Amino acid sequence: MEVQLFYRTSRGVLLTNEGNLLNEHVNSALGMIHAAEDKILEFKELKAGQLRIGVGDTITRYLKSFPKTIWLMEACMS
Repeated sequence: MEVQLFYRTSRGVLLTNEGNLLNEHVNSALGMIHAAEDKILEFKELKAGQLRIGVGDTITRYLKSFPKTIWLMEACMS
């Protein structure tokens, strides 16, 4: 890019206007990456997301004969 991003001083380093602009964009990008990582972890830990299973009438009648299945089906429908 051939743009000066910072100045060296006797006290350290100072960002130029271009450096400040780049810093803002980098911080924004890092924030989005962290937010995406958090969402992925929510899915991985089953804290978020949705599972939909489509079944026909025949299998539905069969599954209703199992009490635990009914509970799971009702929990998913609510």
